[in-house]
Amino acid sequence: MSAGRESVMWILGISTGFAHDPSATLLQDGRVVMAVEEERLDRVKYGKGFPHRAIARCLEHAGIAWSDVSAVGLNFQPWKMYATDLALNLGELVRPGALKYAAFNACWAAYPFLSTLREVEKIKRVTSGTARIRFIDHHLCHAASSFLVSPFDEAAILTMDNRGERVSSTWGVGRGATIQRLGEVRFPHSLGLLYLSVTLYLGFRFGDEYQVMGLAAYGEPAFSDVFADLIRTDDAGGFTLNRSYFTYLGAEGFFSDKWRRAFGPRRMPGEPITKRHQDIACSLQRRLEEVVLHMAQRLHAATGARNLCLAGGVAFNSVMNGVLLKRSPFERVFVQPAAGDAGTSLGAALVMHDRQGGRPRTWRMTHALLGPAFSEEQIEEALTASKLSYERCPDIATRVAELLAQGRIVGWVQGPMEWGPRALGARSILADPRQPHMKDLLNACVKHRESFRPFAPAVVEERAAEYFDCPHPSPFMLFVHSVRVEKRHEIPAVTHVDGTARVQTVRRQEQPLFWQVIKAFEAITGVPVVLNTSFNVDGEPIVCSPLDAIRCFFGSGIDDLAIGPFLVSKRQPAPWSSPEPVSAQDVATR
Repeated sequence: MSAGRESVMWILGISTGFAHDPSATLLQDGRVVMAVEEERLDRVKYGKGFPHRAIARCLEHAGIAWSDVSAVGLNFQPWKMYATDLALNLGELVRPGALKYAAFNACWAAYPFLSTLREVEKIKRVTSGTARIRFIDHHLCHAASSFLVSPFDEAAILTMDNRGERVSSTWGVGRGATIQRLGEVRFPHSLGLLYLSVTLYLGFRFGDEYQVMGLAAYGEPAFSDVFADLIRTDDAGGFTLNRSYFTYLGAEGFFSDKWRRAFGPRRMPGEPITKRHQDIACSLQRRLEEVVLHMAQRLHAATGARNLCLAGGVAFNSVMNGVLLKRSPFERVFVQPAAGDAGTSLGAALVMHDRQGGRPRTWRMTHALLGPAFSEEQIEEALTASKLSYERCPDIATRVAELLAQGRIVGWVQGPMEWGPRALGARSILADPRQPHMKDLLNACVKHRESFRPFAPAVVEERAAEYFDCPHPSPFMLFVHSVRVEKRHEIPAVTHVDGTARVQTVRRQEQPLFWQVIKAFEAITGVPVVLNTSFNVDGEPIVCSPLDAIRCFFGSGIDDLAIGPFLVSKRQPAPWSSPEPVSAQDVATR
């Protein structure tokens, strides 16, 4: 170990990401020092592979070397996954039309297994064999990533994703630092797999499930009977998929004639979105909510817990989360901001901390600002190297609030970046929520994405209840709540077509500068809410570095860039002609 480091326990958690979303988390004596996704550094959204850059950034930030690391936790057990894949694909060989897919996938399943073992051998070499390295069950990593950083000493735990080694969903209970699994659903029966399959069938891409969630608000549950037959709940609190709808259920996108007869022809990317597509999305979303509510009710009956922790990619469904908060027997629901596979590096690190004999539950997650930060000198160097004119503002928060009130769109880069896929006031694009045309302007000229997609409000925590049916703080923007009827006319740009919004509450103690922006905007306009969306364009990761922000700023319709104390402005934009408000029929005919 390095001099003076003998009493410090450094633990590294790794999401290997051979499926997607590699990341790294570094703990110092059980507290998160840094957590960062690889995509923020290599600029490949939903990338795959081993998080070399993320690991290096964590070690550099802490000022330590590999030799200082006491233990390494990896987010899955590759031999179990390989055995499951092999058995599944051999079983599919007897199904009509599945031979070529099963044979290919049986061979491909060896890749993550062998690649992970290769990377572990490298770690052993650079640590000279001193670091304890363990592969940890994937859904245990999910469960730990939520419960062990939650505000609860006891809680029920529900994990749901596409798949782990052998299972796609688990439920259990956490007490103190102990997690007990009570039940599971075996892959290929999977809520994540079903939602992704429908996402692809509707012409969207991998990772676009949130688009289907947004589209669902425009539709009606016309296909509810089909989805009730497609996914069935059981008395144990689980579910099964009806395999007759699939020709091959080991991966998404292999649809049977029965599926096509039920849902009609597949939409190709770029084709118009019709009422049928809206209704499929709505029916899927409603069935997901019904199934997960059933699981939550059975879990509550089994545990008697007052609180619920969610994890896994399905926990990003903020509409479902809002339904659980309102309709399940649980009083509180917690979801950490990187609920998907990236967050399993956090879970793996926490499990290893416990196994190394560290003090239990020494850190609770109250904010998501766990990524890289950049000094004023680094920011100014990037601005100068880009040959930009800029000004240093003595009060950047008030200056940005003034620009927002003038209708300008501002890129906002301050402090450490967020952990997870939501921009929460560190790498954000901000705008005036009072302007009815702002949603369409942002979608068309800034984000370059579909017109039906909504934007989120950021509200100071102490005023949230005045604008939203929001019974608890929501700092990670992972719950959808109703906008109060009397306030919808004040904030039309962040009110979705169904009268809801994905709310972020901002606490002064956690994000003082972002809180000041909203309070200054309130002082000017009377509205304590700003529109907050991620600082990126469609298809790219959220910006991380000053150069990332500068490139995105000049590649989009953002008017001003507030980065650290510096402000860069484009010329005054020409007046933008607002289209008519977007309705469900508008979306259907586009």
